[in-house]
Amino acid sequence: MLDKLKWYYSRLKVMSMAEVFFYRIPQAIQLKILGRLQARSKLSIRQTNPKFIALEYSINDIEKLFFENPFNKEFPLFEINLNLEEVTDWRKDYKSGKTSPIQYYGNIRRQDFELNGDVKYLSELSRMEFLPFLAFHSIKNLESLKLIEKIVLDWNRQNPYLKSIHWTSGIEIAIRSVNLIYSHLILVQFNKITLTIDDEIKRQLSLNYNYLKKHLSKYSSSNNHLTAELMGLIVLSCYLDIPSQDLEKWKKKFFEQIEIQLLDDGVHMERCSRYHSEVVDQILVAFQFLKQVKVPIPEKIEAKFKKSFQFIQHFEYRGIKTLFGDNDEGSVIKPFWQNHFSLYDSQLSSANYLYDTLYRYTQKLDFRNYLLFGKTFENKIVEDQENDQLFKSSGYAFWYDHQEKLKFSFDVGELGDHLMAAHAHSDLFHFNLSKDNIPFIVDSGTYQYHSKDIFWRDYFRSAKAHNVVTFNKKNHASINGRMSWVNLPHVKIKTYKNNDETSYCCAETDCFKKNHINYQREMILNKSLKKITIRDKFDVTKTEKNNLESFIHFHPSVKVIKKEGCIIAKAENVSLTLKNVNFENAEIIKGNSNLPLGWYSSRFGIKQPTTSLRISKLIEEDCFIETDIFYGREL
Repeated sequence: MLDKLKWYYSRLKVMSMAEVFFYRIPQAIQLKILGRLQARSKLSIRQTNPKFIALEYSINDIEKLFFENPFNKEFPLFEINLNLEEVTDWRKDYKSGKTSPIQYYGNIRRQDFELNGDVKYLSELSRMEFLPFLAFHSIKNLESLKLIEKIVLDWNRQNPYLKSIHWTSGIEIAIRSVNLIYSHLILVQFNKITLTIDDEIKRQLSLNYNYLKKHLSKYSSSNNHLTAELMGLIVLSCYLDIPSQDLEKWKKKFFEQIEIQLLDDGVHMERCSRYHSEVVDQILVAFQFLKQVKVPIPEKIEAKFKKSFQFIQHFEYRGIKTLFGDNDEGSVIKPFWQNHFSLYDSQLSSANYLYDTLYRYTQKLDFRNYLLFGKTFENKIVEDQENDQLFKSSGYAFWYDHQEKLKFSFDVGELGDHLMAAHAHSDLFHFNLSKDNIPFIVDSGTYQYHSKDIFWRDYFRSAKAHNVVTFNKKNHASINGRMSWVNLPHVKIKTYKNNDETSYCCAETDCFKKNHINYQREMILNKSLKKITIRDKFDVTKTEKNNLESFIHFHPSVKVIKKEGCIIAKAENVSLTLKNVNFENAEIIKGNSNLPLGWYSSRFGIKQPTTSLRISKLIEEDCFIETDIFYGREL
């Protein structure tokens, strides 16, 4: 109880009085009082909007995409696979086997694992991202149509309005609405809709609209959840027969959030790669639905959105992903059966189609874009190379030596957004390196969100799980519950230079001001010398002893050897040589659960041992630490 009171107090410290009085108090009244009345009231089922111009799909395209390619009903739920034909319980966490009970949504504690299981596994399945693709498949397959009918009927019966865990999060309801609508319009177009499917989907959409308009996230909660909720309200207002003034209200709020949440360089304000991509899809889906009812997108809004794809082009290089911040594999649309599907590549193809850009894209089939744009969509195969780029507002930089198949990326931006930094990691001046299609130096990943795994949650977002420096075992900010940070530091990019041979960046932060230390990191890529230099400078303003720790984390496929003051990192027939005068006393740690240190999470729900390098050093006066990484040859 004391821990819970401390958490509420820490939340109140970052809230304004306006947020408390105009959002948190009304939110509590909705959950504790008004919701009970709404759960008992009978809501009318809304019909489809006669002014909505449905996307057109071609039977020839569908036969080619779905019946000339392997299609199965195995849905990947993070690290487990579910046969959709065997899913019978829609409040069940199929990893733990626990089923959340029917109860009033205002009384549900989402993090109560013993009662509900892991809410992330529950929610992900009920986003119903599989449903539109089952709808395509059902055009020539009666069994898929029967499965759709069973799913929507079972789900509605098992989740009465405001009486299950699936009525506790607007983002989940919004994404579910999108997939229900796409499924409905596909079945209607090909005359495969049954009375049961038609009634159940319209009923669900009507309830979803009623929920979303009463549960919008605001103030310190207005991040990617708010954009998703507004996306949901827009697609519902476009597809259903809802008063035009309502659509006008949601559209206005949505455009306002695009201006607020997309920084000047096009990066989403949470500065988190996966959530950036998820917000891009939220915007893209909303824009497409607005166009289907002939609502124009303001030029300045579309221009800002167009810039968001520039960031995505750097997420993958030669098949290796480089992601920053939390990654829970979230999406709005997921071609679940397509092996090696890349949301990032698919989004670049969306940009090429919409805006005639030339982002690199090589996949021949793109089920996601076909769903979004219909039969007018065309893949544009582009094999252009990425150029070096700094995203100044967000602080991300990407450098390449294409001759050596090398990518070096780093973060010299703030920790997350200005609200709660919800999906940020303590990764000030973190860097990654891949070479020859091999990830060598990596971000440790995310692993889990659930409070039952708070030990590991706090590790994977901590400073020591990143390629950074820290003092006295402290993070760069203060953890504030599972999903947020307080006491956020400031960061300034001092110098950035880039040419064909040499790239240079210097940034500074006040994150160690309590230790009376001014800190800056320089990063230099010299393509002639085939060398990367990481130089950390510490200006001590008051003499006292501070224990510095510096970390480098390697991918599990990399073998790390300590040799005569050097570290040799090898994978397959490729190697890097790292030099630092402090390596003589450096520790090589692998899979230590007590510290913890030496762990890597390749995807949500999975962790495995990896090799981490730790340098410990007592700092009492001005000094610097320099690490050279030679990537062209082994010294």
